[in-house]
Amino acid sequence: MTRAARFLVLAAAGTLAMAVTALPAAAQGLFGRAGPISIEIGDAPAASQITFLCTAPMEQTRGTASHIKGSLRLADGANLAGTIGKITVPIASMTTGNDTRDVHMRGPEWLNGDGFPLISFEIEKLDGVTTEGSTAKATTAGTFSLNGVSKRLAIPVNIVFNPKNQAIKITAKFSILLKDFNIKGKRGIIGKQVGESVELEAVFYGLAR
Repeated sequence: MTRAARFLVLAAAGTLAMAVTALPAAAQGLFGRAGPISIEIGDAPAASQITFLCTAPMEQTRGTASHIKGSLRLADGANLAGTIGKITVPIASMTTGNDTRDVHMRGPEWLNGDGFPLISFEIEKLDGVTTEGSTAKATTAGTFSLNGVSKRLAIPVNIVFNPKNQAIKITAKFSILLKDFNIKGKRGIIGKQVGESVELEAVFYGLAR
């Protein structure tokens, strides 16, 4: 190989390397790197939390859920669509600021915390993924389980990644119908004192490894 030919090969290799590093969002995904990635959801770098709102003609109930745990996995950090995992929320952590109401809410006529102590969402994939810098939007496809009933849900999410400390923040807003999860309550209460649906806002924090 002549000196000129070697120079052209080296120049082409350098140009390719620069192109790869210059396009992290497109070529390497939200995380700026390929290869397996695992994310532990919990209370680092901040506390994960869900807020819920149930509105009825006679009453409006607000509350929060905490002690959220979960794990997400990507076989390839460059392919956010391939995200799988599971997030769980203990019913015992759900509070509304009224102890008596909280006991009833967790009881067998409502969320049935003794029989099914965890609410869970099992993620199978992300659809419609778009990324811009360190942020992404997508719709999670998976199975939401509550009170022993499992339903497939599609939940829009926003994702923010901090490459400095590998922290990730996931936010979501969605709603569920109580009847879809066989939650009947006391006769005549749902629709009057308790709304037929529950609006939820989730903020999940985790660290990528």
